[in-house]
Amino acid sequence: LGAGEARLGAVDLDELLIGRLRYGSDAVVATDPIHYFSVQLPITGRGGARVLDEAVTMRRGQGLVLNPGDAVAFELDRDLDRIALKIPEAVITRHLAILLGYPVGGPPRFRRSSESPRSPWVSVLCLLAREVDPFGTHPVPRPLAGRVVDAFLTSLLLSQTHDWSARLHDAPPSERSAVTSVVDRIEADPQLPWAPASLAAEAGVVGRSVKSAFRPGLG
Repeated sequence: LGAGEARLGAVDLDELLIGRLRYGSDAVVATDPIHYFSVQLPITGRGGARVLDEAVTMRRGQGLVLNPGDAVAFELDRDLDRIALKIPEAVITRHLAILLGYPVGGPPRFRRSSESPRSPWVSVLCLLAREVDPFGTHPVPRPLAGRVVDAFLTSLLLSQTHDWSARLHDAPPSERSAVTSVVDRIEADPQLPWAPASLAAEAGVVGRSVKSAFRPGLG
């Protein structure tokens, strides 16, 4: 880190940690392999990142998504001001399962660079950053922040390419909701003698639909 005035701040929003990072000088930052998802979004300035064997340019509005297991080396210009998120694996995995309508075995792996500065999740993250002040100069509006966090996670999973993207966009909504309904019902009353016909009735679909919806996600 060169000579400059750094300003770093973060706020814990339960499901994720949102930070704002301004180093005020040219900086080199290297990490060990991370065990969470990290989302980086430059607001001003630019920088570079090398993740394993992939080189990524960081510029205004061009987001970067790091997967668990990634080790990254940043080269940051003095005028770079960025938003950084730390998201636990379990949060992303749970949100993906909600969108799919059935449990998944593990977290997705994202393409690292956002498709364009107009990626929907980039816009939602900018909104979240406006509502939450990582430097703590005003109280965090928790109810609003929670809603925006939920919208961000949904937008990230729907618009940033990952290894579940095709399944997420191809699964019929009726089947997704049927699996969610059935799983919730079983977990609410696990002691009851559930049968496929009664579960289908609870979900409001025919038994065949429940079976075909369960196979892709639950085997």
